[in-house]
Amino acid sequence: MGAIDAWTLVADAWRAGIQPDAVVQVSEWADDNRVLSRKVAAEPGEWRTARVPYIREVMDCLSVTSPVQDVVFVAGTQVAKSETGMNWLGYVIDRVPSPFLIVLPTLTLAKRWSRQRLAEMVESTPAIRAKAAEKRSRDSANTILEKEFEGGSMVVVTGANSAVGLRSMPARYIHFDEVDAYPNDVDGEGDPIGLASNRQDTFGARAKRLYTSTPTEKDASEIEFRYLNSDRRRYHVKCPHCGTEQPLVWADPDGRRRLVWTDDDPDTVMYLCVDPECTGLIEERHKPDLLAGGRWVAEAPGPNKAAGFWINSLYSPWVRWPALVREFIEAQKAADAGDLAKLKKFWNTRLALTWEQPGDRVKSHALLERAKAETYRLGTVPPGGLVLTGAVDVQPDRLEALIVAWGVSEEAWIVDYRVVYGDTNEEEPWNEMRDIMRTPIRNAWGRDLYVRACAIDTGYNAQRCYAWLRNHEHEGFFGVKGFGEEKRPVLGKRSAQDFNWMGVKVDNGAHIYPIGTFAAKEQLTGWLKLEGKGAHRLHFSPDLNTDFFAQLTVERLVTKWIGGKAKREWWKPKAARNEVLDIMVYNMAAAWFIGLPRYRPIQWETLQKNLERDDLFRPVEVIVPAAVEGRETPPVEQIEVPAALVSPAPQPALEAVSAPAPQPVAHVTTPTQHPIARPPARRMGSSSYLKRRR
Repeated sequence: MGAIDAWTLVADAWRAGIQPDAVVQVSEWADDNRVLSRKVAAEPGEWRTARVPYIREVMDCLSVTSPVQDVVFVAGTQVAKSETGMNWLGYVIDRVPSPFLIVLPTLTLAKRWSRQRLAEMVESTPAIRAKAAEKRSRDSANTILEKEFEGGSMVVVTGANSAVGLRSMPARYIHFDEVDAYPNDVDGEGDPIGLASNRQDTFGARAKRLYTSTPTEKDASEIEFRYLNSDRRRYHVKCPHCGTEQPLVWADPDGRRRLVWTDDDPDTVMYLCVDPECTGLIEERHKPDLLAGGRWVAEAPGPNKAAGFWINSLYSPWVRWPALVREFIEAQKAADAGDLAKLKKFWNTRLALTWEQPGDRVKSHALLERAKAETYRLGTVPPGGLVLTGAVDVQPDRLEALIVAWGVSEEAWIVDYRVVYGDTNEEEPWNEMRDIMRTPIRNAWGRDLYVRACAIDTGYNAQRCYAWLRNHEHEGFFGVKGFGEEKRPVLGKRSAQDFNWMGVKVDNGAHIYPIGTFAAKEQLTGWLKLEGKGAHRLHFSPDLNTDFFAQLTVERLVTKWIGGKAKREWWKPKAARNEVLDIMVYNMAAAWFIGLPRYRPIQWETLQKNLERDDLFRPVEVIVPAAVEGRETPPVEQIEVPAALVSPAPQPALEAVSAPAPQPVAHVTTPTQHPIARPPARRMGSSSYLKRRR
């Protein structure tokens, strides 16, 4: 054996060190290194992208060589959506060591995912296991939510409900998983996706983000919103009979189903080609060839757009079409019986489509058409309006005020809507709003009605609101703050906001009332669906514009599944305004403040008689009951009145004929009134102790 030259060894080592790694895509890395564990995969063993060829392009967009920064993946179940993220994570740990953040809906799910999915991938994949830190007790580099790997990779797993976890560390790569289950606001600090994305600022164009989720509610789905703003790619396959390229869908936009079967027999299902001239039917056995020959087609290509991918369970190698049909038939039968839960689940998880509850929304244009049928104008109280309430929403540059007239059984009319512009830190907009609320509004009988109670929203610039309320609470203004919990009542117990240096509340300080906005909005949505006149009907003046009704109907009640539990919450699109809805809710709270929902019929009747009379000094007519059938009405006793007591009727000046002589006045005898029985007076004694002290 020849002698080994030391310089040759050094040169070879130096040459190997400076040689760049071979360019590898995520899909190539997965085929070469990824091993699926029997605990988490239906087909354990070496990973094969050829088994699910439609995710090759999704993974390659996440490679370090791709210029794409945002990847949106809308997917049904059993289409390898989760494995796409796992392959990307393994690729980063092994080939591109960088800080990696995984965000799941809750911390509980994050811990479960770390114990099950991440731990199994580390144990079953040799390339990852070789770089994992050695497990030691009390080792800060290897916890449930933080994993450190050789080469500089740090993997952090957190929940979207933890603001601390979202801003805990800088991250080059972020995987947002099941984004439709994220809360709209986390710990009062804003959108969880925005909080986490801020941790990538230092990485610039090298940062990447993956958004994956099954869609949920229509117009409330985060993944749908991001997909619609992407280049919207769909996986097109070729018909084996005519070669027409088409995406596999359950039904066309016009409702025509593409999967057809006969006699409610799922085993007869076949796919109908989109080409009307094609006479062949696509069978389940064609699926492997369809997937292998398919390609992604962007419906809205453009620069600087996210790469958006949409795929449903019809493409899944593990879900057969007869099983989908069988699931649909069962869900449809439940829906026909009134249970829509199964059909919604099928729509979301199998078809990867958002769900819209039939008849659960009030359309703004429908309310606008109803307003055109009304005849009253803003600034007037129509017949039926008996009590006025007001509400004010506080914004940085304006105050929005709404006055509502309430009638019998909480029938309501919008009688005034104003926007007062100006810096709300100054006095001018507040003084103008106060003048609006204290100016009476005349009803149909010429009576002036005043606002009985006005709710002031203290959600923005609370201290400024408290300062104003301290001086004006005695005028009928009261502070409110909304809370979205489902179990809260519309109006809660008042709480003091001012305390002295000893921590004792100040009696003449500011107070606020908590408002259960969830219950109020749910009740208001039901009222908006009612038409005509009567209890709980809402009426709108034709003077109101389209923006008013758009804001009133902007929010929807959606259900989010978090950790296997359903949570209902009110949702509105991003950047949409909802001030009108808020001040309508505050008016409902003002109605509760003065006790209108507790009014009994006799109270409404008395109030109505007092306000709907032309002459206040005209006595209320006494209604004499008619004779009951079968009973004889007693005769009225005629009493002659002496002529001296009867004053003659006045003579008209131009009357030629003298007035007839006055007739005797009929007097109705009343039953003798017995004295009211009073309880015996309480005996008042004096203390013997006080006597001794005198």
